[in-house]
Amino acid sequence: MNPSLNPDRFSWNRIGALCHYYGPRLRKQMIIYFCVSLIASIITLIPAPGAFQVALFTMSQTALQLMYYMAPVVLAKNGDTRIVDRLVPATSLEKFLFLTCYFIPVTGGLTLLLPLISTKVYMMIPAVQTADLVDLLNIRANTSWPIQLTNIMGGISCVLTCLYVVVRSHSNRTLKGVLSVFGVEIAIGILGAIWGMSTAFMEGFHDGYSGVCPNNLSALSREETNQIMHDAITGMTQSDGFLIAVNMIIGGYMLLMFILNYRVQKKMSV
Repeated sequence: MNPSLNPDRFSWNRIGALCHYYGPRLRKQMIIYFCVSLIASIITLIPAPGAFQVALFTMSQTALQLMYYMAPVVLAKNGDTRIVDRLVPATSLEKFLFLTCYFIPVTGGLTLLLPLISTKVYMMIPAVQTADLVDLLNIRANTSWPIQLTNIMGGISCVLTCLYVVVRSHSNRTLKGVLSVFGVEIAIGILGAIWGMSTAFMEGFHDGYSGVCPNNLSALSREETNQIMHDAITGMTQSDGFLIAVNMIIGGYMLLMFILNYRVQKKMSV
């Protein structure tokens, strides 16, 4: 296969060659992801006790998110094919755009779009609703946009890290890709834990200074528990400095991973 006569210009024909080359592997992944997403969406609409609905919803959402984050490990499915990858008639930029567009918006839509629709449908069918899951969905829906931005950038960072590690590693590519996702998730979780501990400390300090006696947590009603969670989210939203710092850190890391993924594709094209 020979590249186009003008490899310095973007070519849809070369993008088509990439689709043809990666098609067999990605097509199977797309079918599997769609089927799992459909099953998770149906599970959300099953009438069941509240705690059972929440457990199923939480587990299915976690599984779908991990599937999305770890999607790039499909590139290591048939062993190390990077020598053949270099022969595909496409520039490094075209390979970078193809892979990032597939693994970020395409797989993201396949895994997350149907479950999102199913939650909207769930809120419109009182017959299947339970107070526990309705409260959880309301909390998710009322999450402020800065926190949603943090979650979006964190998810994209996981995908990009997994893609970079899988393409860059020389051995144990699948294992390293999976571990890289958990590494990014843990790092983001640490940032949230730092905020949570500082907020809890300040709340306890103010309550102690004011002589407020804390309630018995085991005796809290569902409304009181939801109010505590709402106050926590509101407090995070109002912590402008913290949110700006977290979003800058995650955004900077995401940008770095975009650059590194392009550089590794450029290096492979030499």
